[in-house]
Amino acid sequence: MAKYGTDNHKLKYLKQLPEKLKDPAQLPYSASFFLPIHREALNIHYKNVNSADEMFDPLPENIQIDNDLLVGNLTREELMSAVPGSSILKKLNNETEISLAKYLNAVILNEQPSDSGRIRETFTDALVNYLLVVLKLNTHPFILMLQPDFYFRISDKKKVSAKAEFSVVKENTMILIDEDKHIRSLRRPTEYGESQISAEILACAFTNFDRADSPTVGENQM
Repeated sequence: MAKYGTDNHKLKYLKQLPEKLKDPAQLPYSASFFLPIHREALNIHYKNVNSADEMFDPLPENIQIDNDLLVGNLTREELMSAVPGSSILKKLNNETEISLAKYLNAVILNEQPSDSGRIRETFTDALVNYLLVVLKLNTHPFILMLQPDFYFRISDKKKVSAKAEFSVVKENTMILIDEDKHIRSLRRPTEYGESQISAEILACAFTNFDRADSPTVGENQM
């Protein structure tokens, strides 16, 4: 999820932006504050696709996704009622389906309006962490890391840091995993978080490129 601080801070920051960046020093220090103007200054562009098949190769035949992760094809309304002792949970097949239904129930209920107006991020993080563990991305040859730090440099003028929610490491390569915790908190001025995500992707790529055990460490990125 894109994290931009309070609304007052966002408005103040947006008002201070020039129409076009002329120097890398004008980039924010954190990916959390990346906006379209910063993404465009780095010549990063998104391409629309219609399906995941356009981005990823098909899974090998020897890799199968556990059907239990479909949670019995429960609807959102049914998951809202998936509390301990409910008839919804009793009709599920095993502990994996029941556990996932309970995690999803907590996430969905957390999205409902409350007197405090606050939305707790921990429920979505717990759900994603559970899925990564079920998929065994915390087991050799993988290592699952929580809130790892990434960064990238633009010449000697700017170092931009990024913190993803999760990363999975295999040998000398890592991928970042982030999620939109609360869809209704994403806004058009921040490009719905996509500029922040682009900076996080670049930071992860640079970290892979420049980490101590990488064959490309110290080389020019250009």
